[in-house]
Order: sequence, then structure tokens, then C-alpha cells
Amino acid sequence: MGFIREFGSLISFLTTIPIPNNRKLEEAAKLIWLFPVIGAFIGGIAGILGWILFQFFPTLVASIIILASLILVSGFNHLDGLSDFGDGIATVGDANKKIQAMHDIHVGVGGIIFVVFVLLSILICLSELSVKTILPALIISEVSAKLGMVTGATFGKPAHKGIGAFFVENATKLKFGVAVFISFLIGYLAFKIVGIIAVTIGIVVGFFILLVAHKQFNGVTGDVFGATNEFARLLTLIVLVGILKWL
Repeated sequence: MGFIREFGSLISFLTTIPIPNNRKLEEAAKLIWLFPVIGAFIGGIAGILGWILFQFFPTLVASIIILASLILVSGFNHLDGLSDFGDGIATVGDANKKIQAMHDIHVGVGGIIFVVFVLLSILICLSELSVKTILPALIISEVSAKLGMVTGATFGKPAHKGIGAFFVENATKLKFGVAVFISFLIGYLAFKIVGIIAVTIGIVVGFFILLVAHKQFNGVTGDVFGATNEFARLLTLIVLVGILKWL
């Protein structure tokens, strides 16, 4: 029962699916190695919807609906994190001042620019996919996004006590290894060697954002993980679109 409860908390944390009495971060953090599985689930839902829409609607229209479905299923937590991350990066000052800017309820110019850039870029990438590639591409990009967060939690240090600290404290190199194995397996099943290559983008983005966060904020936060998710998804889609162009 313990695992089932923790898994329910994980689903509740990473999606908008209502799981009664399962919203405990401590429980969700214990199963951080299963982040990629939830990512595959989210990508699968959006991908199946995309497969249907691409057959009946113009590509751009279908892509808008697909992007909306990703946001609705995932919730706005990651986008909010991206916005706060952008505000923190744009703020001039020491780490404490930057973190204060991230906690400000008002959205600044940095946050707006980051969110608009990422969403528009994802939309363009989705419009470049096809009926045959939309499902595997979305599964892989979401797995990669979640693997990016696992990477940041495993190798980062918490900037302060908060959501991010729960996951950093529960992330171990063993759990990271299991998450990588699961991600590579899903990537291979979804798109063979191309899927494995694309999934590694999550690790690269995770380390890059981690370095930026340590320099700017003296550690990682929940907002940093949210930004990692969004950037990893985008970069993975860009890589997939680029590879598919030559296949």
C-alpha cells in the first residue's frame, strides 16, 4: 500500500489527474526514479490526441490543441517555474535578490519572454511533425523532460528549503541510473536509436540548467526544475525535428 500511495502522490504532483488524499511531496519525491514513466504517460495522451487531430485538422491548428493538452495534463506548475526562473535570471543582484524575484507573485519581463519563447518554439516544432511521428516524438520529449529534472535533483544542491529540496534529498545516483535505464528503454521502444539519442538531451539540459542555477541562485529550486522540464522538452523536440528531416 505504501508504494501505491506514493505512486498516487507522484501522479498527482506531475499531472492534473485528481488522486484523492495523494498530494504529499515527501511521498512523490521517494519515487523520483519513476518520473520518466509519468512523462511517457503524459506524452502518450497528447500523442494519441495529436495522431487523431493531424488526420482531420491543418497541422498548425492541431499543434495548438496538442500544446494546450500538454499544459492541461501537466498543469501550470512547470510553466510557472519557467516564468519565475526567467524573472530570477533577469534580476540584477546577488542570489538572495534573484530568489526573491522568483518568489514574487507578479510576472516580470524575464518570465514573460522565457514563457513566450518556449511555447512558440514548441508550437513550431509540433507543426513540423507528422501523423507517423507525433506520438513517439511527444512520448520521447516528455520522458526527456522528466529525466532532465531527475538529473538536476541528483547532482544539484538545494538553494533553500522548499519543493526542490524534497527531491534533492531523495535523489540518489542509483535512482538516477534507474531513471536513465527506463528513459533509454522507452526511447528505444518509441523510436529505436533516434529515441535514445533524443532522450539524452534531457540529461544535457539538466546539467546545463543545474550549472546556471548554481551560479545564479547558489542551488536548485522547484522553479529551476520546472524550467528544466520546459527547456528539455523544447530542445528534445528540436533535435527530433532535425533528425527526422534527414530520415
